[in-house]
Amino acid sequence: MAPLSSSSTSRKRVSWADAPNSQKKPMDFSTDDPAHYDGVVQVEGQNFYICKHQLARQSEFFRNMFFQGFQESKKDVIELKEITGESFQLFLELISGYNRLSDDNIEGITKISAMWQADIPLGKFLKFLMKKSELLDEEKLILADKYNLATLKVSLLARVQRNEIKITILAA
Repeated sequence: MAPLSSSSTSRKRVSWADAPNSQKKPMDFSTDDPAHYDGVVQVEGQNFYICKHQLARQSEFFRNMFFQGFQESKKDVIELKEITGESFQLFLELISGYNRLSDDNIEGITKISAMWQADIPLGKFLKFLMKKSELLDEEKLILADKYNLATLKVSLLARVQRNEIKITILAA
């Protein structure tokens, strides 16, 4: 992330969410009001103020990290790597009841939801992929295979099979 200069002497760190083309975030996890958080997660240099219990209820990964004696549970700031700030923001929104899934951001949220064993976000994006997504079935199948999503694979293969039956009937 490149810093932008707001004046000749001060600099401001700009994240993906500050970009002019970004969708407005329905929830702000950058506020450090202690009444609303009990942990800090850092992704791509950006701090997210989180509720550990909420994350633990949604994800086996976070339940183990925060409440099973992992070293990270004792840190003031837990750094998460291999994910983007945007994907983590979307994940937090999904577990808080908001849904900004799109074909453009679906892979990032799929990756972290599968990696963190988060069933509710997984269910939400499976529903999105099957009902609202404009991705081709082949693209969906690639995602299903890449992240080992058996439910999506079965659904897509059943749809392909139904289409093949229709083609056979129409050809007869």
